[in-house]
Amino acid sequence: ALAATYGGGYEEHVGRASVPALPRILAQEQIWSALLRLRGVDAGSKLRALVERVAASLIGVAQAVADDTLGLSKLHIVLKSQHAFLRLLGHAGAGHVLTLQLLEQRAAALGAFDTALEHVQCYASFFCGCGVKINVETVRARIDETRRGYDKMTGRDLAGALDDIRAREDAAWLFGLRSSDLFLRIWQDEGRRLCLERVAAASNAESNSDA
Repeated sequence: ALAATYGGGYEEHVGRASVPALPRILAQEQIWSALLRLRGVDAGSKLRALVERVAASLIGVAQAVADDTLGLSKLHIVLKSQHAFLRLLGHAGAGHVLTLQLLEQRAAALGAFDTALEHVQCYASFFCGCGVKINVETVRARIDETRRGYDKMTGRDLAGALDDIRAREDAAWLFGLRSSDLFLRIWQDEGRRLCLERVAAASNAESNSDA
């Protein structure tokens, strides 16, 4: 009966056997902590088998975090409840696999990437869409591609993932000025001036070539 009660919501697998999804395990931390501490009893029962699968699932996730190969979608879940995850991992007898320090490193790398992605998206959608004509179709396509594949990316994919976007560094300080009406007016005025200069230069070049 306990196996049926606490094993519901199967969404993941260890081998061919199902285990509760990670968010469900973390939400029921107290229950699973107690079950993991008692995993040595009642050998051969369905509950024991379920608890062993949950332990294996937790250890597998922890190892993937340590190797930096866990998908970002699941990494967000772990980081959101990192202390609960580490406690459960300890009850599974594998506290050595992953430390809080390493989790914090993973969180910092993920946070930096998410911030950079937000900055370049703001640059492409806001600053290049407010009356200033800047060709950022390639940048927008790159951002859309990253957003679509985000959940399947791993920590190893983050390093250098946005380095091909030339405006990345400028996008960071522009993001901080997005709420400034004064800066926006200056940005638009300068953008129009540069556009007019380019049109005039192109016209002069065409006239000179005709002559």
